[in-house]
Amino acid sequence: MHQIVIKNGLIPGFSEGLQKLNVAIDNGLITAVASNLLAGEYVIDAEEKYVSPGFIDIHMHTYPFDQTGYIETLNAMALMGVTTVLDGHCGLGKSDFMKSEMIFLEKPSPVNYSSLVGHLSLRMMVGCSDLFSPASEDDITAMALLLQQALNAGAPGLSFSLEYVPGTSLKEQLTLSEAVAAYPGRMVTTHFRYDADRALEAVGEMILVARKTGVKYQASHIGSCAAYGQMNKALQMLEAARLDGVDIMTDIYPYSSFMTAIGSPVFSPGCIERWKANYEDLYIIDGRHKGKRCNQDRFNEIRENEPSVMVMAEVMNEAEIEAAICHPLAMVASDGMLFDGQGHPRGAGAFPRFLGRYVRDRALMDWPAAIDKISAMPAMRLGLGNRGVIKKGYSADITIFDPKKVIDCSTSAEPAKAPLGIETVLVGGVETVKAGRLTGKANGKFLKHKLCRV
Repeated sequence: MHQIVIKNGLIPGFSEGLQKLNVAIDNGLITAVASNLLAGEYVIDAEEKYVSPGFIDIHMHTYPFDQTGYIETLNAMALMGVTTVLDGHCGLGKSDFMKSEMIFLEKPSPVNYSSLVGHLSLRMMVGCSDLFSPASEDDITAMALLLQQALNAGAPGLSFSLEYVPGTSLKEQLTLSEAVAAYPGRMVTTHFRYDADRALEAVGEMILVARKTGVKYQASHIGSCAAYGQMNKALQMLEAARLDGVDIMTDIYPYSSFMTAIGSPVFSPGCIERWKANYEDLYIIDGRHKGKRCNQDRFNEIRENEPSVMVMAEVMNEAEIEAAICHPLAMVASDGMLFDGQGHPRGAGAFPRFLGRYVRDRALMDWPAAIDKISAMPAMRLGLGNRGVIKKGYSADITIFDPKKVIDCSTSAEPAKAPLGIETVLVGGVETVKAGRLTGKANGKFLKHKLCRV
């Protein structure tokens, strides 16, 4: 008699296709996967549903992590079928990994959580506050020491944001990336330096750092870098580097719009022309003009007087987003973040949108290949060990969804609206989502590198 049995579900295997199997769970682990009937104290009937490894979001954000507001985003992740997240991207992760763990443990989470160390945080810690100037030799040395402390504590790696910290020099990148490379399995992620007409230059810089240091390297959200006419060439560059022994991959969120603060360098003069867009393509997410679209005067006024206002830019090429989603070096991620119910729709819809819109409706790939992109593939990339596969001995992180119904419901006007079709989510064998709603149970663990078998 098992504690939990999931019966009659269709399990997508990357090599075996779909198989109708039953899954037994005891003490948070998968203890049997079998075609014969299994007896359980608690039985979940998954007839005509897909029983998938819990989705793993390899690129997301929480805001603000030093307060309880971050739980809003993690709850939205659970409702999307996500069971494990990696935070701290785009240079924004905390420099003190142990403090991040302490904050996380103070408030139970519905999903497993880990966070990269942020380069911007390291810069602030050593007093290098001018984002447009290179760090000094002494500053770089001091940052490397802080980074090593975090890596020793179990941090999974480091994130850069070259577009937001344009003063970051090649030497700064190489020294800190070499520090990460000294810890096997750890990773560097980078938000590109340039987009659109200079996207290939940015991709080349990332490949150069990965090649010279030998570090495991993730080119963040390739869509917002290159989906302006440069995507095919960018993907070819990654392919060529990978074939040449460079350990580089990428991630992509399934939307043709991005979100950031209007006062950031992203919206520097010339951006609208560079994207071949219009000011009306910018949707204002918060602030006095919330829910409105920009015109040139409104854009200039908000950028000058309310630079922290978040804006969604609907400027990318949809066909190029699809090309990246299908690419074998790309994992699907959300890049999502919610704050007081606001944000980009991807924060509550990315994974159901990928499955419903791109896999079922547009048939860009089959179900096993799609689920691999959001489970086994990121689990392997992050070195999670016993996650990402439905297999005996693995953690019972499982998502049950209806392939006929799964779809995102979040919009620019209602970015936090929960999806349809994600029926049950278990994290370590605990049902955190039931019938598409949060149960209030929180069994997420804080994951340290090499200590993920919890």
